[in-house]
Amino acid sequence: MARENFKDIQVTVEGETKTLQQWAADLGLNYMTVCARYRNGKRGGELLRQTNPATTQPADLRGLLGDDVFGMLVERAQEVGLQPLSLARYLIQQGLLEKTT
Repeated sequence: MARENFKDIQVTVEGETKTLQQWAADLGLNYMTVCARYRNGKRGGELLRQTNPATTQPADLRGLLGDDVFGMLVERAQEVGLQPLSLARYLIQQGLLEKTT
């Protein structure tokens, strides 16, 4: 079976057209997650929904929180001896931190 190529697939959401890779980068989503959703028939909001904070990977954290909040989170996590992702998950679960995207 041939491997699917998502490189050039363009998707229009709310009148804006971008490639899957552009959407993922702009929204701070994992590109492979967006491709998997597309392959599974997700479109529109379902295709581009934000990742569940409980399953967020460290590389996605900056995109979810924004640069300023991410920087403060990393500093605070170092102060208390935690991984930034662990601290972010805890704060989100407690309602003390919200995603910016």
